Amino acid sequence: MNLEAIFKDIIEKSNIDTIKIANLVIDYCNNNKIDITNLKLLKLLYFINIENLNKTNGKPIFKEEFLAWRHGPVLLSVYDYFKFGIIYPNINEVEKIKLSFNQQILSTIDEVLKKLAKVEVWKLVEKSHEDNSPWYKVYHANKDEHGICEAPISHSDIFNYYKDI
Repeated sequence: MNLEAIFKDIIEKSNIDTIKIANLVIDYCNNNKIDITNLKLLKLLYFINIENLNKTNGKPIFKEEFLAWRHGPVLLSVYDYFKFGIIYPNINEVEKIKLSFNQQILSTIDEVLKKLAKVEVWKLVEKSHEDNSPWYKVYHANKDEHGICEAPISHSDIFNYYKDI
């Protein structure tokens, strides 16, 4: 199976909008000369989801739930898609992606990126690891003796924790 077929399989198994939003984050970072890694991308997507939950009274931006991994919340489809390296989308692809979302979602993405994209990745990890946060509770309740955890973090738990912050 070639690399293109692997990516197609990942997209088909996940919510395609998740990968589209990841591409918007990558494009923003690329255009603003901000380093982006898979880890940083995953954290930015987590905070975009939090902001969207707050703006929509609990409606998640992603169908997929985040998993509680050692270094914070992870969208498995994004991790799998970009685990071989960040792929920069071309400008035509970005413009098509933007047309597929409403202005509220694009505005939410932009707001979060303006606030957090320049923040160092390990500070974003730390921010997602706050005591008693949804990640913290799920990870510490489900990790094995090696620190491995793949338990989902419910969107409702994320919303209920962050709605007043």
